[in-house]
Amino acid sequence: MFCLLFFAVPSKPQNLTILDVSANSITMSWHPPKNQNGAIAGYHVFHIHDNQTGVEIVKNSRNSVETLIHFELQNLRPYTDYRVIVKAFTTKNEGEPSDQIAQRTDVGGPSAPAIVNLTCHSQESITIRWRRPYEFYNTIDFYIIKTRLAGQDTHRDIRINASAKELETAMILQNLTTNSYYEVKVAAATFSVINPKKIVLGKFSESRIIQLQPNCEKLQPLLRQSHNDYNLAVLVGIIFSCFGIILIIMAFFLWSRKCFHAAYYYLDDPPHHPNAPQVDWEVPVKIGDEIRAAVPVNEFAKHVASLHADGDIGFSREYEAIQNECISDDLPCEHSQHPENKRKNRYLNITAYDHSRVHLHPTPGQKKNLDYINANFIDGYQKGHAFIGTQGPLPDTFDCFWRMIWEQRVAIIVMITNLVERGRRKCDMYWPKDGVETYGVIQVKLIEEEVMSTYTVRTLQIKHLKLKKKKQCNTEKLVYQYHYTNWPDHGTPDHPLPVLNFVKKSSAANPAEAGPIVVHCSAGVGRTGTYIVLDAMLKQIQQKSIVNVFGFLRHIRAQRNFLVQTEEQYIFLHDALVEAIASGETNLMAEQVEELKNCTPYLEQQYKNIIQFQPKDIHIASAMKQVNSIKNRGAIFPIEGSRVHLTPKPGEDGSDYINASWLHGFRRLRDFIVTQHPMAHTIKDFWQMVWDHNAQTVVLLSSLDDINFAQFWPDEATPIESDHYRVKYLNKTNKSDYVSRDFVIQSIQDDYELTVKMLHCPSWPEMSNPNSIYDFIVDVHERCNDYRNGPIVIVDRYGGAQACTFCAISSLAIEMEYCSTANVYQYAKLYHNKRPGVWTSSEDIRVIYNILSFLPGNLNLLKRTALRTEFEDVTTATPDLYSKICSNGNVPQHVILQQQQLHMLQLQQQHLETQQQQLQQQQQQQQQQQTALHETVSTPTTDTNPSLLPILSLLPPTVAPMSFNSSTPTPPPQPSSPTPSPQAIQMPSPSDLSYQISPTVANATSPATPATVTATATPTTPTTPTTVLPITPTIPLASPNSLTLTNANFHTVTNNAADLMEHQQQQMLALMQQQTQLQQQYNTHQHHNNVGDLLMNNADNSPTTSPTIINNNNNNNNVTNAAATDAQNLDIVG
Repeated sequence: MFCLLFFAVPSKPQNLTILDVSANSITMSWHPPKNQNGAIAGYHVFHIHDNQTGVEIVKNSRNSVETLIHFELQNLRPYTDYRVIVKAFTTKNEGEPSDQIAQRTDVGGPSAPAIVNLTCHSQESITIRWRRPYEFYNTIDFYIIKTRLAGQDTHRDIRINASAKELETAMILQNLTTNSYYEVKVAAATFSVINPKKIVLGKFSESRIIQLQPNCEKLQPLLRQSHNDYNLAVLVGIIFSCFGIILIIMAFFLWSRKCFHAAYYYLDDPPHHPNAPQVDWEVPVKIGDEIRAAVPVNEFAKHVASLHADGDIGFSREYEAIQNECISDDLPCEHSQHPENKRKNRYLNITAYDHSRVHLHPTPGQKKNLDYINANFIDGYQKGHAFIGTQGPLPDTFDCFWRMIWEQRVAIIVMITNLVERGRRKCDMYWPKDGVETYGVIQVKLIEEEVMSTYTVRTLQIKHLKLKKKKQCNTEKLVYQYHYTNWPDHGTPDHPLPVLNFVKKSSAANPAEAGPIVVHCSAGVGRTGTYIVLDAMLKQIQQKSIVNVFGFLRHIRAQRNFLVQTEEQYIFLHDALVEAIASGETNLMAEQVEELKNCTPYLEQQYKNIIQFQPKDIHIASAMKQVNSIKNRGAIFPIEGSRVHLTPKPGEDGSDYINASWLHGFRRLRDFIVTQHPMAHTIKDFWQMVWDHNAQTVVLLSSLDDINFAQFWPDEATPIESDHYRVKYLNKTNKSDYVSRDFVIQSIQDDYELTVKMLHCPSWPEMSNPNSIYDFIVDVHERCNDYRNGPIVIVDRYGGAQACTFCAISSLAIEMEYCSTANVYQYAKLYHNKRPGVWTSSEDIRVIYNILSFLPGNLNLLKRTALRTEFEDVTTATPDLYSKICSNGNVPQHVILQQQQLHMLQLQQQHLETQQQQLQQQQQQQQQQQTALHETVSTPTTDTNPSLLPILSLLPPTVAPMSFNSSTPTPPPQPSSPTPSPQAIQMPSPSDLSYQISPTVANATSPATPATVTATATPTTPTTPTTVLPITPTIPLASPNSLTLTNANFHTVTNNAADLMEHQQQQMLALMQQQTQLQQQYNTHQHHNNVGDLLMNNADNSPTTSPTIINNNNNNNNVTNAAATDAQNLDIVG
C-alpha cells in the first residue's frame, strides 16, 4: 500500500517572516520547529494564489534548533497576492503547517507602447500619438518620451503624467531644429507599491525617425525604424534612393493602368469610415439598469450560479445585450461584398469587417482586390492583434490562407472543426495528407502527425517558392496545427476539461517572437470566439485574479462579427472558467508529481473536486431497470452516454445492457472498456461484448480466491457457446507477476475468427517491484500494437479503482513521454463522470501519483500507440472525421457480412417496389379506359346508331366501346387470338423479381394489335415464353360478341396482374422480415461503435438518420462547398 501512517510529526516552523519583496520574488526566513520528532530532512514551502498552489522544497543539512533558514521564492507573478505556508518534513512524515503570511509582489514594468502616428506639425515641432501598453500592473503613472538628433548619443527626456484609462495619448514636441532628422521613442512607467519613491520603467517602443523641414506638415511623414548605430549620411542616401524608385514604380503603374484598364476590375477605395470603437473592456459599463464589471475569482462560481438560476435567465439577458449592441454598431464590410470576393466567403452572412480585416501583401501584377481573405485581427488579453479569426479555408482560398500564414509570421494554427460533420462539408483539407503540396507560392510539407484522443498536432514545413535564399532570410518555416476533433456537431462539449487543456497547450506553444495565432472553425465565429475568450480569461485570472467575460466579448465583437455565436457557447464559457478556477493548473511536471504525492491537503482537495458530479436517475436509467439490476455486482453503474451496448435480442428488454463503460486514453476516446468481474449469468454477455466490439486484449485484475469471483473463460475441453459465436481455449503462459491466456472466438454462421489474449494480474497495483509494473504496461501495449482496431477490456471486481488506475497509468505514461507533463486530475475526473464511484478516497488518487513517480522515462510507448488519420475513409464513408480513430475502428468480419446481406436485400426490395409501381400504373390506365367506355355507353352521343341502343344497353358497365358515326362502315370483327406484337416484352417469373409491361398503341384504322405480357424463367438465359397474357386495347365496336370477348380478355390480364402483385407482396414481406433482423444487428454495432454518433445523441435531441442509412444513402448526403448551399443552414455555421 502507498498510504502513509502519521504518528509523531514535526511541529510547525516558527517566526515565518518576509524579508524582501520584488516583482518576481519574495525572500523570507523562519526558525525550525520546536518539536522536530526526528531528523528534519527539509521544508515544503507552499505559495498559494488565485486558488492555485505551488510547492518548493528546501533541503536541510543541519538540525540545529537555533539555525535561521532563509529562502527566496522566485519566478512569481508581478502585482499578485500570495499566501505562504511552510511545513517541515522528515524521511517518513510531513509536519504541521506554519502560521500563514500574505504578501503582494511588487509591480513589474509595463510593456512597450506602440507609436501609431508621428507627423510633422511644423518645421520646428512634431506631433506624436501612441497606444497604451497592452500589459501593465496596477496602473500607469507617467510616460517618458525620448528624442534625439539622428546620429547623436544624447537624448532629451520629456515626462508627462498619465492614466491607465487612456487608450491613446498624444502631444506636440516643440523647439526642435529645422532641416534635421529626429529619433523618437516612448516608454511607460509605474511607481513601486513596495517603495513609493522607486520608479519601475517599462520597455521602450520601437524608435521612429522623422525629418523636419519647411512646409513638412504638408508632406507625407516618413516613418522608419532606427538603430543606435545609424549613419546619417547613409540614411539620407537610402531615403532618396528609395524615393526615386517609388517615382519610377508609380510612373509604370499609371502607364500600365492606362494600357490595361479593360483587363482588370478595380475595387474603388471605399469612403473613409471611422475605426471600430476602442473600448476599455476592463472598465465597468452600464447596460440598462445593471452595471457589468469584472468579477473576482473567489466570487465567480457564485456569480455563475446566479446566472444559471431560473432557467439560465441571467445568461439570456447578458447575451441579448451583447447581441443588440453588435447589431447597433453596423460596422462596414464592403470588401467582403465585392463580387469577386463573395466566392471567397464560405457563408453569406459571415463577413470580415473592413477596419480589422487582414490584408494580404500585394504580389507583382495582381489585381487590387486580391488582397482579400475572410479573416480579422482580434485582440487577446492586454495584447493587440494576438489572434487572427478566419473561416475554414475553401479550395479557392488555400493559396490566400497560406500566404497569410507566411506574411503574418504565424507559428500556430488552431482548428476547431472536423472536415465533415453530419454529412455536411465544414472545412476543406488545406494541408497535405502525405508528402508535399503547393498552394500558390507556398509549398507545404507534412513533417509529423500526433493523434490524441481529443486533438491532433501536425508539424508542417512551409516554404516560399518566390523568395531567394539570402543571409538572415529564411525561406522555410515550421508551423504547428492544433486540431481539436472532439467538439460535437451541435452544441458544446460534455465537459470543459479537455477544452481547457487544449487551449492552454496550443496557446503556450506560440513563440514570443511569432505572429498571431490563427484560429478557425467552419465560419470562424462560434467555436473560434469561444477559444479566444477562454484564452484571454485564463490569462486575466492568472495575472489579475478577476474575470470579465462580458466586457471582453463586447470588445472583440467589434473586430469580427458573431464571435461566440450562440447563448449555449456563452454559458459553456462561464462553466469552463468555473472549472479552471476550481482545479487550477493540472498539467504537472515529473518533479511536481514526485513532490505532490505526499502532499495530503493537495490530494484531498483534488479528490473533492474530482467526485463533484453526482449522477441522477436519468443518468443511470438502463442500470436501474428491474430487468438489469441482477446484472450489477455493486453500486458502480455506467452513465448512459458512456455505457457499452451489446447487440440487442429482438423482443427482449435489457438485452443490450452490460455493466461496462467506455473510457478514453491518450490516443483514442474509446481506448478502454472497464467492466466488473462477470457473474455466472453474465458470462455470455461478457464474451458477446468482446465479440461485438472486436476486442482482442483483456486485462483481468481481480483474483479468483473468492467463490463469488469465479472463472469465466472456457477450459480446454469445454468451450463457451452462444447463438452467434463459440469461445475456445488455446494456451496459457506463466510470467513472474501475471498469467497470459489465449482464446479464439469463432462465428457460428461463417468462418470469421477473433483471437483474444487475456493478461491476468491479480496483484495490481501492489506488484513485486516497480519493474513488474513497467513490464506489464509495456506487454499490454505491445500486444495492442498489432491490433489497434478494438479497445482494451479492463476487468476488476466491480469495474472500479483498480481498473481505472490501470487506464490512467497507461495513458499518463504516454502523455509524460509526449509532453513531459501528466494531467492526473483530468483523467481521474472524467473517469468518475463516466463511471461514478470508481474512486473511494484520496488514497486512490495518491496511488496514481506514486506509480507515476517511479515509472522510468523511457517506456517508448509513443511509437507503440501511434495512430494516423484516414481522410479517404472519412470524406467518403462516414460523416465524422475521427469516427474511425476515436471509436472502435474497423468492423468485425461477421458484421461486414451482415451488412453485405442487408445491402443485397435492400436492392431486391427497391427492385420489387419499382416493378410493383409499374404494375399499379398499368392497372390504373386500364381502369381509366374502362371508366371512359362506361361513360360513353351510359350517355350515347348523337352520332350513335339508334338501332344499336338496345344492344349497347346490355353491355356490362366495365366495357368501354368507342363511339363512331352511323355513316361509317363497321369494321370486321377481330380474331379472338391476336398475334403477339413485335413490341411485346418478355417478363421473368415471379421468383426472378423482375416484371415489365409494355402495351402497344392501337390504330383505329388498322387491325388492333394487343400488347402482351410475357413471363420468362430467368433474365440471363434466353427461353421461350411460358405464359402469354394478352392485353387487348380499345377497338371499334363491331358486335356484342366481340365486345364480350374484349371485356373477358381485359379482366384476364387484370386478374393476372393482381396475382403477380400479390405474389410480390408476399416476397417483400419475407424479405422485410429478414432485413429487419439484420438491420437491428448492424445498426446496433454501428451505433455503439461510432463516437461521432454517440456525441450526436448526447448533444442533439432532434431525430437523426442512423449510421446504416447514412452509409447506404451517400448520394443523398453529397458534400458541397458552395456558399449558397451552406448558407441555407446559417444557424449551425459556428
